[in-house]
Amino acid sequence: MDRAIRIQPFHPRNIGRIAAIERASFGDEAWDRKLLLDYFLDAPELFLITKSGRRITGYILTVARLRTAEIVSIAVDPCNRKRGIGTAMLDATRVKLRSRGIKTCWLMVCVTNQAAIRFYKQYGFTRVRLVPDYYSSGQDAWRMRLSV
Repeated sequence: MDRAIRIQPFHPRNIGRIAAIERASFGDEAWDRKLLLDYFLDAPELFLITKSGRRITGYILTVARLRTAEIVSIAVDPCNRKRGIGTAMLDATRVKLRSRGIKTCWLMVCVTNQAAIRFYKQYGFTRVRLVPDYYSSGQDAWRMRLSV
């Protein structure tokens, strides 16, 4: 039986687990601990983690500016996917963004990541444009938009 998903603020003591989820999700494109912590310093209230029981199962990191925001990273531990964790993180983030008067949320997703693209479309994101060579590997990305 799955345990309830809890959304909590990120704390720097969580960085080891977050970095492990990042590596498992993004491989060679994964961000290092320092970059993740730098984003935390920039937007601590929009760096959220999920827990099932005592285990951290995912995270979402968003940066907000004036009327727009960008989800700069979101990942769910591969062994915990398809359990509503991504949706719960997006829902919690959306509530926070609405309370700040944010109208639009953006994200980038690798064009080959069909599972993520499907997930974002089902959530309500729309593809806006192709961004060539977005990733360091030379892969393209889709820029996607969500009305908050």
